[in-house]
Formats: sequence, C-alpha cells, structure tokens
Amino acid sequence: LIGLASTLGAVIELFAMPWADRLNRRMGSGRLLEAWLWVKAVAVLMVVIHPSIASILISRVIGGVAYSFFTVGIVGYITRNTLPHQTATALALLTMTLKALVDSAASPLNGLVFDTLGAYWFYVFMLASCLLGWVFVRAAGAGRDKINETNLESEVP
Repeated sequence: LIGLASTLGAVIELFAMPWADRLNRRMGSGRLLEAWLWVKAVAVLMVVIHPSIASILISRVIGGVAYSFFTVGIVGYITRNTLPHQTATALALLTMTLKALVDSAASPLNGLVFDTLGAYWFYVFMLASCLLGWVFVRAAGAGRDKINETNLESEVP
C-alpha cells in the first residue's frame, strides 16, 4: 500500500501539471502558491477527519495536485519576480537549497511529533503547517509581482 500511495501522487502529477500551468496563466503564480497550500491542507484534513487507508490514498492523489500547483507556481513566481540574470540562481536557491534546509530541520521535528504523539497528531501538525505557510505566503505578498517590465532594462548590469 505504501508503494501504491506514492505512485498515485506521482501519476496524478502528469495530468495536474498542464492544469496548474493554465491556472498559473489565469490567476498568477502567487495565487497558485496560495492554492497549493489550501489544496495540501484539504488533503491533510481528510486524514485528520477520517483516518483510514482510503483517506490516506485519496489524500496522496490530492497531494499530487497540490505538488503540481507548487512546482508550477514557484517557478512562475521566481521568474516573474527576479531579474533575468538572477533567475537561475534564485530557482536553485529556493527550489533546491532552501527546500533541503527546511527538510533537514523538519524531518527530526516531524519524527518527534509522530513518535511522541502518534500519527493523528502528526497530521494535525501538518495541517497547522499548511495554514501557517499560507499566512507567510500571503504576508510576503506572493500575489503581487515585485518586478515589472518597465524596470527590467534599467536593473540589468
């Protein structure tokens, strides 16, 4: 079942990526990042409300959609809000380096919550993390592009 759960999320990404791309063009990358956190929260909330193997499998499918939103949204957000000569570095730092640092810090914390409080409270912790992430994305103004076409020319070295 663990392999099936992992596969379901990955397979759904194949179909969700084009949809995420259309949403990105329609609503913007910042709003897509906000949607990522809400969709992820819904997936986790399903398990919190009804913890079962079926809800975990369904949450993994929904998680595949959420991951598609994140991937398309973060690339769009970075490319729209960095200068052309900064984009590759920003993509590497924010999608690889920062993610690895957060994962390194979060993994022991997640393990501690799971081992001491159990699976249910682990999912509650994940739900709280999604909502807190949404607050940070919202506070950072992810829905507003920082750089526009008029000042790109003057800022390139």
